[in-house]
Amino acid sequence: TLKVDTNPPQVALVSPLNGSVTNDGRITFTYEPVDINLQACMFYVNFDGTWKLNETDITPIPDKYFPVVNPVDLFEGTYTWNVRCNDSAGNFAFNSTNYTVTVDLTVPSISFGEGTEPNGLFVNRDWIYVNVSANDTYEANITFYLYNKTRLVNMTSLAAGSRTFNW
Repeated sequence: TLKVDTNPPQVALVSPLNGSVTNDGRITFTYEPVDINLQACMFYVNFDGTWKLNETDITPIPDKYFPVVNPVDLFEGTYTWNVRCNDSAGNFAFNSTNYTVTVDLTVPSISFGEGTEPNGLFVNRDWIYVNVSANDTYEANITFYLYNKTRLVNMTSLAAGSRTFNW
């Protein structure tokens, strides 16, 4: 009996999630291939800035999550990755979309500027002036916390780059 296979494998990228940001440079890339005649899966990534084949798995098992490689130690930056699988009939496919992951290993820098009063100062008025600068390459937001002696009085979260508000 002759069986004709014209269906390409399906590839699902499992982790890290597309567009994710992590402060841990040790990442395990995982995927799930689906095909009845699965032959090989190839991991493509731009670890060094060039999109290229990084590793090939010649014994993938269909319908199982696979780590592409053992955890990889990455430098700070944004990485694009995908997996291409082929079957024994010569059909092949990547996941429909390349995924990206950003590794952010640098703690944001925060400095208080001129006019900001020292921590712990007692004042008897209904306003507070704070002059603050924050810098982070991969900033998502910034959150300011205002405490009195006993509790949190205000928490203000602002979008990336936004710094103007009043207490």
